[in-house]
Amino acid sequence: MKIIKQIVAGFVGLVAGGGCVGLIESFGHRLNPPPADLDFNNRAQLETWIQTLPTSAFAMVVIAWAVGALLGPMVARLLSPRRGAFPAILVWGLLGLATVMNLISIPHPWWMWPAGMGVWLIFGLLGLALSAPRSIETTCVRLIAAPVDRVFQTVALPDRFCAAIPDIVKIEIVSEIQSGIGTRFRETRLMNGKPTVAEMQVTEFHENKTVRLVADMAGTNWDTRFDLQPQGNATELKMQLVATPQNLLSRLATPMMIGMIGKAISGDMDHVKAYCEKVT
Repeated sequence: MKIIKQIVAGFVGLVAGGGCVGLIESFGHRLNPPPADLDFNNRAQLETWIQTLPTSAFAMVVIAWAVGALLGPMVARLLSPRRGAFPAILVWGLLGLATVMNLISIPHPWWMWPAGMGVWLIFGLLGLALSAPRSIETTCVRLIAAPVDRVFQTVALPDRFCAAIPDIVKIEIVSEIQSGIGTRFRETRLMNGKPTVAEMQVTEFHENKTVRLVADMAGTNWDTRFDLQPQGNATELKMQLVATPQNLLSRLATPMMIGMIGKAISGDMDHVKAYCEKVT
C-alpha cells in the first residue's frame, strides 16, 4: 500500500511540475510566436529563429524550469506517506533529465546551461526543504534482563551512559547540578570516526520511570526520552527521539540523516542492554 501511495505521489508531482513548465512556456510562445512556415524538424531554421528571440524569451523558459523544479518535488513529498523524500527526489531527477534533454535537443544561448541547471538545483532543493516534515520521530524498544533501577541509572547518569556506549569518548558536566532536572553536560561521540560534541540538558527526571534529554545541534532540536517499565525481573526500555529542524537547511538535511541516526539509536540500545545485563 505504501509503495502505491509513493507511486501516486511521484506521478502527481511529476504532472504538477511538468505541467507548470509547459504552461509558462506556452505563455512565452504566445509572446514570441514562431513563424508560420517554421519547420521544427529543420535545425538550421530553428537556430535562425531562436537567434532572433529577445533575452526575455529565454528568461521565461528559465522561470518555467525554476517553478517546475520547485513545485514538482514539493507536491510529491507533500503527498508521500510521512512526507518521505524518495518520490520527491525521483521527480526532481526526472525534471533535471528533461531540462538536460531540452538543452541538448533545442539550440539555446550558452548561458542557458548554467542558468537552467542552477535553477533546477536551487529550486529543487528548496522544494524538498519546504515540504520536509516539521519533525521526525523514531522509536526503539529493548527488553533488558536487569532490574529497573540499574537500567535507569545507566541511561539517566551521564557517566554511566558513557561507560555503556563505546562511541561516547568523553562526558563533561557543565552545570552545578550533577544529576536530575537541570543537569547540563557535553557529550563527545565518535560519528563515522570523527568526534562530534553535543551539549545536552536533562529536562525531565522521574526515578526509575522516565528521563528526558534535549539538545540543539546543527540547526535541529533533538529531544530524547527514555521510558522504563518493570517486566518481572526484567525491564522494558523505550527510547523515543523526536528531531525538529529549526531552519530550511536543517529541514533538508535532517530527514536524510534520520536513517543513520536510527541505526545509531538501535546500536546504543543494544549496548545499554549488554551493559546492564553484564553489570552485577
